Amino acid sequence: MALTETQISEVVDRYWREHDRYTKLAQAVGDICRDLVRENAIRASVHWRAKTRESVKKKIDSKYRQELNSVDEAFERIG
Repeated sequence: MALTETQISEVVDRYWREHDRYTKLAQAVGDICRDLVRENAIRASVHWRAKTRESVKKKIDSKYRQELNSVDEAFERIG
């Protein structure tokens, strides 16, 4: 059973309520990666971001809409 438009809206709204948490997590992971790159003299550039409302909706629509059955399942599967 695919997600309905209402369920997709619930996923996006829930994500946006928790957006600050995802931003802080992305920054923390980015900082760790940047430190590892620097400590190991790896030539690389580290970038991070938390998804926007639009990018979350687009990802669900394009990749997961048919595979997911609930809002909770969306949060378990979407990276």
